[in-house]
Amino acid sequence: MNTGLFTIAATLIAALALSARADEADLACIEDIEVPQMHGTLVGSVPARIEATVLVGKMGKAASVSFRAPTKPLEIEIGFYLKNKTRYSKACEGRSLKIVFSYLVEGDETAELEAVVHFKPPNEFVVISHPVKPIADHTRKH
Repeated sequence: MNTGLFTIAATLIAALALSARADEADLACIEDIEVPQMHGTLVGSVPARIEATVLVGKMGKAASVSFRAPTKPLEIEIGFYLKNKTRYSKACEGRSLKIVFSYLVEGDETAELEAVVHFKPPNEFVVISHPVKPIADHTRKH
């Protein structure tokens, strides 16, 4: 085999792979996103890391969403937001975007569920919640 031809082919394959990765990390295709907050449905599934790949479709909507998630409820929740609560650039139709969501519980206990969202480039949203203090059930008889 001609090693020069092999080197050119390998370089082209590497360039295409890097190009695909750049597309997946390009959040410039997102015009507006609502990040799912921590709530009762998600609390039992954290800590968690969800990797979603969105194929941008017509009119700035998600054509499809695929996941790597630890639980089905997380897929359903994140999928709802990426399909219904996120607007994509119409110019990005046909592109795939990789978006990562991480959910953590850290810090001191609080009386109510409180969460903050951080963005970590190039494509990760980190939702951090404090643990919630147990609620006493005064209606229960002992």
